[in-house]
Formats: sequence, structure tokens, C-alpha cells
Amino acid sequence: MSAENKTVLIIDDSRREIFETNMEEYEIIAVSKNCDQGLKVIQVHRPDVIVVLNSANVVNLVDFVVNTLGYCPRIHITSPGYFSRLFKPIDNKKVDEYLLQIGVPISNKGFEALSFALQEYGNNRDHKLSMTKHLYPMLAERFDSTNVAIEKNIRDSIKACKNQKTDLFQQVFSTVREARITNATFIKYSSQYLFGSK
Repeated sequence: MSAENKTVLIIDDSRREIFETNMEEYEIIAVSKNCDQGLKVIQVHRPDVIVVLNSANVVNLVDFVVNTLGYCPRIHITSPGYFSRLFKPIDNKKVDEYLLQIGVPISNKGFEALSFALQEYGNNRDHKLSMTKHLYPMLAERFDSTNVAIEKNIRDSIKACKNQKTDLFQQVFSTVREARITNATFIKYSSQYLFGSK
């Protein structure tokens, strides 16, 4: 494995043949048949990526990893049919161009956090990520910040974006009835525009 390769833990109870997918930048370190076995691997190896195809106890697994172990790997909760798609990440250039076109200033502190958040949502379209339990801690870890600071930076970026009143902003959020667009609403509607509904 090269220094640039990411380690992957796969939690699945049956379909191991799908793991023969071409994964040049990844090394599968273990395949666990359930979340309880997966936790033992996680505690020892701290993989960069966790792919869960067997969803039993997955909420407990995510909470334990993020809140007890205190680290934030990329976690994909998906079905076998989507497995190969996970290792073709969302094009961050497409996301950045969208944020610029919709009116988020690139100089704003929340620009990069929003870009990463949308990429995570794009890569996890078949599972809803919790803003407070999953996304903010993940972003805080990535940007060496805090949940509160990440939430505020994203909120300030959305406010600046709303003030721009671009045509794309009006198009994406035309059906939103709330006076204030929350962080969760912005990411939800932006993800639908970028990646389609799920």
C-alpha cells in the first residue's frame, strides 16, 4: 500500500464478491460480518473509510466512533448495488463552481466547509447524514475547528449567498417557504440540484 492509499473497513454479512471492485487508491484492511465485529477492527486500526452494507446497529456504531473514539472517518451506509460508486468521489470542482454561481463568496470562511459538506452528501445520497451528530464533527475534525464555529461559518456563508440574490439561488430555493434558510435546508436543496433527488 502506498502512503497515499486510504484504508477501508467493510461491514457486510454476505456479498464479499463485490469487493473486487477496482480500488487503486484504497486498501481493504478487513471485512466484518456485522457492526459489533466492525467496532473491534475500528478500535485497533482506525480506518479512513468505513462502508456499511449491513445496517443493523449502524446508529450505535456511528455514535461510538464519533462520540466515544473521537475520530471522524468517512462513513458510507449503502447497498451492494452502490458499492462501486462510492470509490468514484464527487467532483469537487463541480461543487465549487455551483457555490460560486449561487453566490457564496470564495473568501468566506464557510466556503470550503460547505464544499466538503456537499461532497459528503453527494457520496452518501442513499443515507441521511445528521448535521449535528455526523457532519459538524466531521467538518470540525477536517478543518481543525469546533462544531460551533463550523455551524456559524456555514450559516454566514448562506446568509452572504442569500444577499447576492443570484438567479441560480432563486431557482434552487424557489419552493422553500421558510423565511430563513437553515444550514440543513441549504445542503438538502443544493444536493438535490447537484446530484438529483434520492
